[in-house]
Amino acid sequence: MPTPPVRGTPHPFATAMHQLELGGTVPTVPLLARLARAMESELHLKLVGETSQVVFTAHEHEAA
Repeated sequence: MPTPPVRGTPHPFATAMHQLELGGTVPTVPLLARLARAMESELHLKLVGETSQVVFTAHEHEAA
């Protein structure tokens, strides 16, 4: 079982997300897929030449 973070220490996931947001790391496709699932969204990747585009699209939930 993982050790919980020490009070005042950022959670490792928060640190990783911060690095992603700042462009300090390149996310893997499996990580992007996990983020999409966590956000209940679809992941769309577009790779053309030297450019790439990542889009998360929210799932449409049907009204009950």
